[in-house]
Amino acid sequence: MQSVSLTPRMGTRQKASAMSTTRFLRPCTICQWWFLLPAAISAAVTDQPNLPNDPLLPEQWYLFAPDDERGGAGSVNALEAWEHTLPANPITVAVLDSGVNYKHPDLEANVWKNEGESENGKDDDANGYIDDMHGWDFVNDDHDPVGFPSREFPDQFGHGTAVAGLMAAAADNGIGIAGIGRNVKIMPLRIVGEPAPGSKFHAGPRTTLPQAIRYAIRNGARVIVCTLLPVGAAKGSVEAASLEASLREADKAGILLVWSAGNQGRNVDTDEFVRFPRFSNILIVGGTIRDGGLSPHMNFGKRVGIAAPCVDMVFPSFDGYSRSKGPGTSFAAALVAGAAATLLSQQRHLTPADVITRMQETSDLAPDMAKAIRGGRLNMARLLSP
Repeated sequence: MQSVSLTPRMGTRQKASAMSTTRFLRPCTICQWWFLLPAAISAAVTDQPNLPNDPLLPEQWYLFAPDDERGGAGSVNALEAWEHTLPANPITVAVLDSGVNYKHPDLEANVWKNEGESENGKDDDANGYIDDMHGWDFVNDDHDPVGFPSREFPDQFGHGTAVAGLMAAAADNGIGIAGIGRNVKIMPLRIVGEPAPGSKFHAGPRTTLPQAIRYAIRNGARVIVCTLLPVGAAKGSVEAASLEASLREADKAGILLVWSAGNQGRNVDTDEFVRFPRFSNILIVGGTIRDGGLSPHMNFGKRVGIAAPCVDMVFPSFDGYSRSKGPGTSFAAALVAGAAATLLSQQRHLTPADVITRMQETSDLAPDMAKAIRGGRLNMARLLSP
């Protein structure tokens, strides 16, 4: 299979050098079945003046209206929502994941920049992190939140970039895709993955997750999106207490936390496999398929507050673009986070509870959906309707 690279500039330590000779085409353990695209992604494919000129837009079926031939019954109608969205100061969304290639050509325009910091080996803004220009790698405790390839976990290298791209890829720039969000900046925070080659430092997610949440709070994020399931930490443990404290701090700070439900087909209300914390600012996101129904693979339960498309996706990968058949609630969480940030850019006074309620009230209910989750399927046009 031919692969495509847009030769994005790499992080400061050239973390991606191994990808020039190694291609991981095995199924993704998080979202299943990733494929590198076999064509150049650089020319616009539509002459419709009201559509962005991103050439892969026709493949982004979920952005169109449900009655559009390019969409599906489960589309969220983002294109109509964009017509109601005014330019505004961007909302920062922290992406807690496996790292993000923040110099990808389709992302770099919408990456958060720490204006109080310079790359000079000093902690200019006194936030406890040196040279954190575009986020932080909590796994390796350094300023380059990109990620490393791993044979044990091959999908980690592009997962965070995919989430960031679905949410905030630059629209109307003549390349790749259009992210669902408008007026959105992404803050890459790496919380899972391989350590740096030869490094003796390697923090696990029980440590990195609460650290990243606190970083997001203290550096201006209004939304946090996390696709790592909260599993493993025993009740009453130090790790569980640390996560609980960080989430309580996020709740008090008025930050919306969008969490993917997962793809194990379990009931999150009763299954001890996953312990989603109970705070009013947390929105757990399930996945839907093209016909608008729930994905049979997603975790379900009344704690799942909304659902969004999670199949047949195209998105930025680390060094190009990829497709996924899915299902993957990580994709759904990215879409919901992007829509939520867009709403907040228009109505900055809204609290997380306001955003969640608004999303649920404007969502679409498919048959039997109310029996499985609390909310319906994201309808972005209705969400942003004036």
